[in-house]
Amino acid sequence: MVSYIAAMGTAGLGPGNATPVAEFNVFSDPLAYKEMLDFGIPVTIVGLDMCRGESEWTAEQFDKLSETGAAGKFVAESFTKLREFYELNGSADSVMNCDSLAMACVLYPDFVKDTIMCHGSCQTNQGEAYSQVIFYQEGFIYDTGAVDYDFNVRLVSQVDKTAFFDLYLDAIRDIR
Repeated sequence: MVSYIAAMGTAGLGPGNATPVAEFNVFSDPLAYKEMLDFGIPVTIVGLDMCRGESEWTAEQFDKLSETGAAGKFVAESFTKLREFYELNGSADSVMNCDSLAMACVLYPDFVKDTIMCHGSCQTNQGEAYSQVIFYQEGFIYDTGAVDYDFNVRLVSQVDKTAFFDLYLDAIRDIR
């Protein structure tokens, strides 16, 4: 029985993609994300920062994916519009696959190399910080005083990025 909520969302500890501080999934419905964070059930979050760098997929990886069979070809083709979008925005070399990365963290717990316990606060007031999730890290001493929050967010801060594509490729190969 799962006793926590797993979520792909927030910018993590990096920049956002909807705004400089907000990630697209949270930006789409910050009230719902705030409700989830405030509900009291432990939450494991994989932020956008985990989806960058080595975990991004290259054209060569999409070619490998297409060669694994019908399921791999379907997945590779389903990324066509996203790859075109990235290309138009100057990121033609690689594409993030954040939702699959988040699922890898849930399905393969050893894939997660480090986490930070936090309290997450989703900003719902209109303005520059709209839909930003601010993380108060447990054990961190803030200059303005003690943070007296529940630390119910387990923020994924490190994953085995080099193994991500291979994990995905193995899973796709098993689909018949």
